[in-house]
Amino acid sequence: MDECDSHPPFSRSFQAQGAIGGNGNATTNTRHITLSQTFENEFLESGFLVAKAHQPDQIEQIKGIIFDKAREILDVDSANAESFFDNFHRNGLNDSDLNDFRVRLISEFNSAPNVCEIIFEAFKDTLFSLVGPDAVVQKSVNIVIQQPGDTSVSPAHRDAPPNSLYEVVVWLPLTKCYGTKGMSILDRSASSLANEMLEKEPPAYEDFKKLAAAKGTPLEMDFGEALFFWTGLYHYIPVNAESETRWSLNLRFKNTFSPYGRKGIPDYFRIVSSSPLSKLAIGQAKKSDLPT
Repeated sequence: MDECDSHPPFSRSFQAQGAIGGNGNATTNTRHITLSQTFENEFLESGFLVAKAHQPDQIEQIKGIIFDKAREILDVDSANAESFFDNFHRNGLNDSDLNDFRVRLISEFNSAPNVCEIIFEAFKDTLFSLVGPDAVVQKSVNIVIQQPGDTSVSPAHRDAPPNSLYEVVVWLPLTKCYGTKGMSILDRSASSLANEMLEKEPPAYEDFKKLAAAKGTPLEMDFGEALFFWTGLYHYIPVNAESETRWSLNLRFKNTFSPYGRKGIPDYFRIVSSSPLSKLAIGQAKKSDLPT
């Protein structure tokens, strides 16, 4: 395989309301903001985009819920959320204790009222543009904590299959991402090439790993931004070689009436938004009529 060129860090983002177009000027808003044509074309070409929260206070609320529950579980007194997350590794948890902590934190966070709705509202304009007003959300938000030097990371992979190709993954960091503290993602072109390598007999695993390392776009993101990417893209989390802990959330959204993968409704997804027409129809339909 020819040597592949590495990508520079990807850090461009847009604000859904008053979206910033390719010329740097704010675009005209309607009641529900849609992606500017520039960013719509970019998403179609690359399969991903980074967007700022339309309502940053909602993301601050999510961060606050996790901060409060994490402090309570650890029984520590910390007044600064950013310092707590970045320096979490200084608590000295071993792998087993960290896993127990994360499992409990995920459970308690998801038991808090309306956490999925809060995230949806924070990025509503972007999600409306990507999946439409009839949307379902993954019922449980995942929390990932990667301490410096932790080698227990998944290799480059894609979510579909078994997930539906009609889903969008939302990756939401709770801390500033830079260097190896972020995520790397392969765009549509590189992911297509990866598929070709893995479909060979035998699969070209070594070439695939070289491709992922060379073509993976490292993401530089600030808190309050989220990565939206198609489930057909390969992505991976590098070993965190920075001096701060990486915290992130991930969940999936899709159009209610688009095809499902192995994970359906109501076992894995639930409705988070409905158009007026769908509200009328669903009100008349039996539960068994919903797509599965």
